[in-house]
Amino acid sequence: MKWLKDLLKTKGIEITDEALADVQKEIPKYFMPKSEYNSKLEEIKGLSAQITERDKQLETLKNGADGNEALKNQSKELQKSNKTAKEQFEKEINGLKFNGALELALSKTGAKNTKALKGLLDMDKISYENDNLIGFNEQIETIKAENAFLFDDSRASAMKHGAPPASEFSIDEAFFKINPDLKQ
Repeated sequence: MKWLKDLLKTKGIEITDEALADVQKEIPKYFMPKSEYNSKLEEIKGLSAQITERDKQLETLKNGADGNEALKNQSKELQKSNKTAKEQFEKEINGLKFNGALELALSKTGAKNTKALKGLLDMDKISYENDNLIGFNEQIETIKAENAFLFDDSRASAMKHGAPPASEFSIDEAFFKINPDLKQ
């Protein structure tokens, strides 16, 4: 994780080894190693190629069985089972895409606990079409309005306690505003 420490250092952020260890412990919960991702992607490509090749073989078999009715029937059964397998495969892939998009969207909400937030969602009203989650944002807005405590809004929290928004003052100005007697 030296790369992360170096990256943060270039941005002027110093990170302790203890904090880096905590980050290193948490990252596997939210990210898949690139090698594992590439492996799964290749597996998917391979399975798709196998299904396509099998369909071609069945079509060749069907065309070659002109006089044999039993062979034609067997070919039709194989085509039917292949079609079912392909539909199931596509359903699984779409499910994986949906779950990935949902997890990504949940992580972008600013929720303190994405598992708790996910439990409040009505999954029947969320769909995944054309790489978009339909119905997700509407539910999040409602949940934010009803359960604001689930979301990390440090600016809103500061406003409740009388502190000005972070963008209004520099650190020095804010400090001297709170401690006017220390101003030189």
